[in-house]
Amino acid sequence: MTLGGITIGTLWHCPAEHLTLGGDEVHVWLVKLDRLEARHEELLLTLAEDERSRAGRFHFQRDRDRYVAVRGSLRALLSSYLNREPGELRFHYGAHGKPALANGSAGGSIRFNVSYSDDIALLAFSRGREIGVDIERINTEPASEKIAERFFSPQEVDSLFSLPSDMQTEAFFNCWTRK
Repeated sequence: MTLGGITIGTLWHCPAEHLTLGGDEVHVWLVKLDRLEARHEELLLTLAEDERSRAGRFHFQRDRDRYVAVRGSLRALLSSYLNREPGELRFHYGAHGKPALANGSAGGSIRFNVSYSDDIALLAFSRGREIGVDIERINTEPASEKIAERFFSPQEVDSLFSLPSDMQTEAFFNCWTRK
């Protein structure tokens, strides 16, 4: 399935080239980043200078390419919701670096969040309310007790480490992505 030339995961249906987002709806898109390699230069051209600069700071080419694919996909989807060209969109960044549409980008009521891991990205969109999404590659190594103790509540830590050891990795990532 393609939208604005971006391959969207086939698990979800892409309804139309021009998307509409109702006030009571949440849209979540799965993007397979490895399918965008051939479009790298085209996607790069849709990015703003600060995004291209950030892409250039990644040490590994694979990470640069994934960043460009994710930001290009974000711009393609937003452009479909707003009926604007991807390169016209402008972002501002919150205190913790979370991007949002700048007021001049028309469509400031659209909120979005992006998460990616390996070659899969999730992009979530809502109107008029904040939204979050997370995707993580499950590492088969045991979940770190120190990470859980730092980020989980005491009850979550107790629950996690009371499980049999073969269930802790999945439980760790379930808790982590829900946060």
